[in-house]
Amino acid sequence: MLKSNLLYHLRTSGIMRTMGFVSFLYFLIFLLSRFVSVGYASTEYESSSLFIQNPLLSIINSQNQEYMKYFRPSAPMVTGYFYKPIPYITYYPKAYPVVHVYQKQIQKLSMVIGQLNPNVPSYDREKIAKYIIHYTKHLSWPTPTAVASIIYIESTFDKNAVSYAGARGLMQLSSCWHGKWPNSAFRTIHYNIKYGVKLLRENYIEYHRNVHAAVLVYNCGSVAYNNGYATNYYYQHYAQTQNQIKHLWVST
Repeated sequence: MLKSNLLYHLRTSGIMRTMGFVSFLYFLIFLLSRFVSVGYASTEYESSSLFIQNPLLSIINSQNQEYMKYFRPSAPMVTGYFYKPIPYITYYPKAYPVVHVYQKQIQKLSMVIGQLNPNVPSYDREKIAKYIIHYTKHLSWPTPTAVASIIYIESTFDKNAVSYAGARGLMQLSSCWHGKWPNSAFRTIHYNIKYGVKLLRENYIEYHRNVHAAVLVYNCGSVAYNNGYATNYYYQHYAQTQNQIKHLWVST
């Protein structure tokens, strides 16, 4: 009897109604966040899952406060009720400007390129840095500094460089690839870097993730390397250049 009277007073006192309303409100916010916070990709880099579930989450996690100001989190994160570490960032489309999460790295690499070769125009530096970061962001090797080192050795960041053997572009892609790769691989910054990184990665995998072998094969070819004609000078030059770029990267 006492128990039933207590329950009756709780129901009529408004406490239960208030708790039910709060629970319903949280549930409503959760449902709304599922529909509202779904972002969409509109550019080349956003469509490549640069914002969502990338392997370089340490960049976001270590500088979370800096990057989160550019994104509007979903409602459960605002309330804190459903908060937990998440492997992606949700944002409202058209509500805030979508800022490239790698923009800081692109800017730093662009500045490094400018220090290595001041004659490279600023718009070319930005483009080179952007595509280096884009095509290495998911790879353990080659890293951005590795690709930048190869480009500096091969062409000193001159997009129009042509060697006596007919190799072209920033990464000096050999003429033996004509017909196998599109002509744009030898004429544009974008595709020259794309196929250069592709070649470095294939060498790295073929030679059992041996960076030394991958770099030398890129320079002299697999036939010369397999027959013992490769010289170690190129790799030493590569290692020195990479150390220089890393030092500039830190000091920039």
